[in-house]
Amino acid sequence: MSLTVAQARKLLEQSAATKGNGPPTDVTASELWARLTQRPRPHKVVSFPVRPGEESPGSLRLQILTEGELHQCRAGASAFAREATKSAPIGDLGYDEIYRNELMVQLMAIAARDVNAPALPAFPSAEAARGKLVSDEYAVLYQHYLLLKVESGPIIAEMTEAEMDAWVARLMEGADASPLGQHSSGALIGLIEHLVSKLLMISPTDSFSSGSPPAAEVSAPSPSK
Repeated sequence: MSLTVAQARKLLEQSAATKGNGPPTDVTASELWARLTQRPRPHKVVSFPVRPGEESPGSLRLQILTEGELHQCRAGASAFAREATKSAPIGDLGYDEIYRNELMVQLMAIAARDVNAPALPAFPSAEAARGKLVSDEYAVLYQHYLLLKVESGPIIAEMTEAEMDAWVARLMEGADASPLGQHSSGALIGLIEHLVSKLLMISPTDSFSSGSPPAAEVSAPSPSK
């Protein structure tokens, strides 16, 4: 059975209480953006990684970096890798590996903060931390950072069936689809597949019930006698 506009409205009303990852129902797009920009910077406290059975020497506060800070990290990692491989032959793969590792060093030098005084970095500098921490310690801290990024970021990785139904209803109403830009490609693919499944449920006799039949089905006029 096809979904009519009236049914879409009813579905949207039923889903209005659904916050989750469905379409925003209580704020405009500009109000939603204002709320997002006013949030405090996401962070979490993690224990410094050690081997199983050992006691951690302390905790760090990891906070999400701004795009400007990420550019600073990328530039620092690129400069370090270029200097380290300046005498390497063209095509040497060492640059890529050094860049990736140094990017973690640069990122942690800014993202890792003092738990009791977040304005202060946990490490004196990237250079100082590079000389003390080992690769696995950086790798664990970086994984914590990536998990925090996923958990706290505006990109929505998945939607429930109820949330996808709410988007179907909202889009049928002609609502602005721009908030879908906050969804990951995987979530959007899931929504497309959901829409396709809805279309497959529509019987051929219902496909054009709300409008004119397709041109191929219009009967030709009888010839004049």
